[in-house]
Amino acid sequence: MLKGYIIDQHFVERSRYNRLISALADFPGQVGIGIGESTAAIIFKDGLAVAGEGQVVIFSAEHPPAKEPKGELVHSKGLRLDILKEGESVQWTK
Repeated sequence: MLKGYIIDQHFVERSRYNRLISALADFPGQVGIGIGESTAAIIFKDGLAVAGEGQVVIFSAEHPPAKEPKGELVHSKGLRLDILKEGESVQWTK
């Protein structure tokens, strides 16, 4: 749907943080977007705005998460986490 981004729904309610970080390790260079229930992430060419009752969580990293060779441990430095609520927005830097 959106090239360069991984989107996960029901994100906050189901605590899918580890799942999204692991997906970012599997697909380096992507930005992770977790969307809560009753919430919309309105995507624009140069950013994202939030509407609804919940939150949108955005993970990005200058150095993307990586997995150990055995695929068991995920590690990252400089992982950025933004948590947005209704009416807030962010502009893409990539």
